[in-house]
Parts: sequence; C-alpha cells; structure tokens
Amino acid sequence: MKNRKIGFGVFLISIGVLWLLGYFGLIDILAVLGALFKLWPLIIVAIGINIIFKGNSIVKSVVWISFLAVILTYSLFIEKNSYDNGKFIQTNNITIEQTDETKHGNLHLSLGAGNLELNSTTGNLIDGSTTKSKLKQSVLYRNGKETAVVNLEKGKYFLDRNFMNETVRVNLNENTDWELDINAGLENGTLNMSKLKLKQFTLDVGLSDLKLIFGNNFEKTDVKINAGLSDIEMVLPKELGVRINVDGGLNDTNLDHLGWNKESGYYQSPGYSEAKNKMNIKVDMGLSHLEVIQQ
Repeated sequence: MKNRKIGFGVFLISIGVLWLLGYFGLIDILAVLGALFKLWPLIIVAIGINIIFKGNSIVKSVVWISFLAVILTYSLFIEKNSYDNGKFIQTNNITIEQTDETKHGNLHLSLGAGNLELNSTTGNLIDGSTTKSKLKQSVLYRNGKETAVVNLEKGKYFLDRNFMNETVRVNLNENTDWELDINAGLENGTLNMSKLKLKQFTLDVGLSDLKLIFGNNFEKTDVKINAGLSDIEMVLPKELGVRINVDGGLNDTNLDHLGWNKESGYYQSPGYSEAKNKMNIKVDMGLSHLEVIQQ
C-alpha cells in the first residue's frame, strides 16, 4: 500500500509541475496538452510497469519522472512548432510575420460591427490595425509551419457606444493560398481580394453594406455567402469562369440581366467550361440585394 501511494504521489507531482510551468509561462501549456494527446499510450505503459514492479518504489518514481521528461521534451522541441503563438493576445496592431515555410493560410475573422477593409500585401503574412477596440489574435501552425491558422476576434459590439465608427483593416499576403471565414453582425466596407490566391471564402453577415472584389488567381475557388438584410456588390474578372446559385426569399439580384446561362438554379458565365480558373458561388440571402459586376 505504501509503495502504491508513492507511485501515485509521484504522478500527481508530475502533473503539478507541468501545470506550474505552464502557469508561469516557462512552457506552452497548449504544446503540453498536444503532447499528452499524442503520447497518451505512454500512460498505459507507465501503469503497466508500475504493476509489474509494484513492490519497488524506486522504479515507480523513475517511470513517472521519465514520463514527465518525455512530455516536456516533446512539447518543447516538437509540439511547440505546431502551437507557436497559439495563445490569444489583444492588440490594436496586427502583425504576423511571413515565414519561408508557410504556404497556406486559414483566417477566421469574427467581428461584431463597424467597418472592414480587407486588402493584400507582399510583406507580412497578415498585418492590419483597429481604430478603437482591440482584437483578440491567435496563431496556430500545422505541419511544421506550412499552414498558419489565424483567429482574429473583436469584442462584443454592444459594449461599445461607438461600435459603428470602428474600422478594422486587414492585409493578407498575396503569395499565400487562403481560406477565409468571416463572421459579422453589422458590417460595412470593402473586401479587395483581387490579388489573393483564394481557395475558399465564407461570409456570414447580418445587416451589411459590402463590396466584394474577387480575383483570378486560383484554379478553383468555393464561395459561400449567408446574408440577412444586406446590400452586396460583387466584382468579378471577365476571364474567370463563374457559377452562382442564389437562394432565399425576398431577395433582389441583377443576374437575369447579365446574359448568363441558367440551368438547375445556377447562373453560369459565358466560357465557364473553358476558363482556366473557376469560382463556384453559393448565396443564401434574406431581404437583400446582390449586384454582380464583370470587369
């Protein structure tokens, strides 16, 4: 019984040490949790060794100390690359550096209300700013640093009397493949994605007045838009092959006046089949207006 208590005590001490190191910022707790998730079979191995050597308190202590050392080593030198800068920080200035390894970007942008200006850059992976409230920012790297998963989140707009005067500016690296997911309540602004390599674009807005400018820089782009009471202007290059489906009641579009082919609920631009790059757009609107412009 005494030896069993010693082994369990060393295990609790190991967990406590990991927790304290994370609390004081000496290790990244997300990296530790990732290491535990991946290496959890080691716990079974450790328990098995403890059962075999149940009468030897020294072996039990060595096993759990070794377990602690393996988890720390893995989290510091391997898992840390996947969770680098993974914690949320609050900032008015957005700066995420571009690395040679990063080829793909996945941006989740959550905004309450105000004005959004989205554009491109050739410098950082992402840079930008806010005029009033701070954004919560986190970065998670996967596959080494090949893919960067970025979350930018603004606080609840109803806590700010001047929320409609807020402007958020975000610039994305035009040499990186992007998947964008934007969620907003009340939003106005221009999203100029004409130079971006856009793989996927998802937009969920309530009351908005937005101009969306798309480019012709990716082989296949999927676009999904959910809009409530909104006025959306969509600018598309003429050389881009486009298919659009619009669903929802009491909406208004100019698609019938573009001279596009219509089949099975989809509007298809001339030369869609032959186009080098294609974009498939699904729009679900309530009481909204959609204006599509080719230029």
